[in-house]
Amino acid sequence: MGVVISDSDYLSTIISSLPVSLSSFASAQLAAVQMFAMTKTIEPDVLMSLLMEEAERQKAQQVRRAPKNGKNEDETLNEGLALQ
Repeated sequence: MGVVISDSDYLSTIISSLPVSLSSFASAQLAAVQMFAMTKTIEPDVLMSLLMEEAERQKAQQVRRAPKNGKNEDETLNEGLALQ
């Protein structure tokens, strides 16, 4: 027996488990979709794909901006992908 989770509950769970930078991005994506059609939303798999792309973009941006001080960048930069 499986449990059926609605897309809206799944989207809420995804957004609530994200760090602030990615939750803001996700909320903006959902708002953009609703601007075009109030009854539409993003499929959870599409949102996850967008979030992974955005996390990679943010990681690349942080690497470019980070001072070269010997810290392990992977520890701080991958927290956005921890929900996988």
